[in-house]
Formats: sequence, C-alpha cells, structure tokens
Amino acid sequence: MYGWTDMTLDLIRERVRHPELRNRVVDPLDAVIKHIPRKGTLAFSGMGLMGAPKLIPSILAKYVEDTGEEFRLNVYTCGSA
Repeated sequence: MYGWTDMTLDLIRERVRHPELRNRVVDPLDAVIKHIPRKGTLAFSGMGLMGAPKLIPSILAKYVEDTGEEFRLNVYTCGSA
C-alpha cells in the first residue's frame, strides 16, 4: 500500500549496529500515525540531494490522501547542493 515492506524494515535494522538504537527503528507509516502531530511544525534534514523526496513526507502525503485526515503543518526540509 505504501511501498514499504517488513523485509525493507529488517534490512534497515541490520545496518544499525547498536541494539538499543536498532529497536527504535519503526515502520514509517507507524511513525506518521503515532509521532507526527496533527498541528505544528516538522523539520527534516539529511544528506540526500536537494529536491529528492524524503520518506516520511511522502508517507504522510499518501496517508492523508488515503484517510482524509486533516493535518495543519509547516514543513521544512533541506539537503546538500
């Protein structure tokens, strides 16, 4: 539904060496549902290219389209040039 599988999540967890941090890796849809406020500000950063979509905003947009749930967010993102 969201292009994300448990196998993908397992592959990411394998890359995290520290056990306590490995347990904090969550499914992106669960992150959107449980951790993104319905009103507020979100800021994303990372070493991806400018203009390259980040995963969580993409999942958030799909979730809003599918559920019709209303979010009132200011979203900021950046990347390297």
